[in-house]
Amino acid sequence: SSFIEFAGKHCIISFIQDITERKQLEEVLSEMDRLGTNTLAVAEGSGGLLGIVTRTGINKQLASQAERRRLAAESLAHIGQLISRSLDPEEVAQQIVEGLRALLHVKISCLFRLEPESGELATVAISGKEASIDGSRPIFPRRTGVSCLAVSERRPVTSPDALTDPGMILTPELQAYVEQMEYRA
Repeated sequence: SSFIEFAGKHCIISFIQDITERKQLEEVLSEMDRLGTNTLAVAEGSGGLLGIVTRTGINKQLASQAERRRLAAESLAHIGQLISRSLDPEEVAQQIVEGLRALLHVKISCLFRLEPESGELATVAISGKEASIDGSRPIFPRRTGVSCLAVSERRPVTSPDALTDPGMILTPELQAYVEQMEYRA
């Protein structure tokens, strides 16, 4: 989450990114280090060989992910061009979240407005297949969910599973929303 100024108000822009594949690759590299090998055979539960994994192959995949992130960062200028085409704050907000979601290859991108008196995050714009199940723009009470926690603690916050994370506070509505998503990290 990052703070930005939007339509004269302080807002937070937040992204949800699935890091499962990267974590799995890092675990395989860690196992290779533990075993002292550059090659690892991968088998399924019944003992059938699924394939051979090499350190070089994993490093190439990680490098590819890094290249995608670099291209996304370079493309932020394109988003600037998109948002300069409109003076309507709602349209600009929607262009921001859609452009950043596509550029960063994240499943959901949100732009929140921080309500200074209550500490709540009001959704200004949201983009992604699962972004808004009923088309609403939810308001997140202070310290609930990943984005609010990041704002209140003023640091990036991640969770492997928001539903089972003991440090995550979810209202019943937010819990029902997360339960409907295909991923929870």
